Amino acid sequence: MNETEALQEPATDVSFAVTVCRVPSGAWYVVGMDTDFSDIEDTVRKAQAICEHGQVFTMSCVDEDYFVLARHVGDRVELLLSDACMAVNDPYAASVLEKTGGCIPELGECDFADPCPEGNPGLLADLGLSADTMRAICNDNDLLPSAQLLCVAAELGFASEFAQATDLNLD
Repeated sequence: MNETEALQEPATDVSFAVTVCRVPSGAWYVVGMDTDFSDIEDTVRKAQAICEHGQVFTMSCVDEDYFVLARHVGDRVELLLSDACMAVNDPYAASVLEKTGGCIPELGECDFADPCPEGNPGLLADLGLSADTMRAICNDNDLLPSAQLLCVAAELGFASEFAQATDLNLD
């Protein structure tokens, strides 16, 4: 069994957010964080408070419907929303989409079976995850959002830390 097979079965309302920090020594730290998934800026502020040094980003999974990656870079926040169609009915996804500069699609424009990522797929490229690989992960609709995030963590080398912080069972 590979790392993501255990996460392909539907789960009930799996939601979590973690702050990921890569310190100058190269070590990864993954810390669970409380969030009410109301505003992406609140999530980013909480992440910055958790890890003040090193390269920091957040990974959020909302009800196994979609995921969000957020990273503060200089004076801006880089974002990736795994499915822009979620912004139609979800205020948190709408807050992310607004920050990316994307428009909330009309309900009739959405094909909920196929993801429609919005934002910067290259936001983790300098850490080792290319934009092409991120696009492939986002477009793999055989995986639940939590499994997609596990793929991100595995590509960057912190899958065990991620699974522990999110209480995801990989066995």
